[in-house]
Amino acid sequence: MTDRSLIDADLWSRFKAGDRPSFALIYRGHVRALFNFGKQLVDDDDLLSDSIQELFIYIWEKRGSLGDTDNIRYYLFKALRRRLIEAVARERRSAQTHEAIGALHEAEDSIEQILIRHQADAELKSLLRQALQQLTKRQREAIFLRFFGKMSFQEVADIMSLTLKSTYNLISKALEELRKHFPMLLVGIAALLA
Repeated sequence: MTDRSLIDADLWSRFKAGDRPSFALIYRGHVRALFNFGKQLVDDDDLLSDSIQELFIYIWEKRGSLGDTDNIRYYLFKALRRRLIEAVARERRSAQTHEAIGALHEAEDSIEQILIRHQADAELKSLLRQALQQLTKRQREAIFLRFFGKMSFQEVADIMSLTLKSTYNLISKALEELRKHFPMLLVGIAALLA
């Protein structure tokens, strides 16, 4: 187990035992990343915020029956993705709004925001926007989870309900597409992720 895994396992264990400060640490430590991830999936900020709040209410209320984890971020990302899929399905079935949610949000805005914070170079920003427009929504989601969510290939596969081989292929094709059209962009991204 890595240090992060040990810390997450201990924090999760204390949270499950009813420790409110541990719950607060989990919330504060992951709410922004959950929101950024959720923006990759839905356009509706209200639905996203509600889903995140409902997720945290649910895990607090059900903490005694939750399984153990040594990767809290992975656990929360997967739970939020499932919750958003269910919420979108509910919205569509209820037809309360004409089109409250898009199927998937264009991922480049959030990914750009992450990169821009680390890189002020306007040319890299422009190249990134062009590059991301070349990718499919699934490729953008996989790239976001793998490189910006710092998830393993297996975690990406689980979150996206794909096989491990399909995940490797999806990310490989996305990187190949980026490499083909924007070879200098990958050098800039590699420098940012190092």
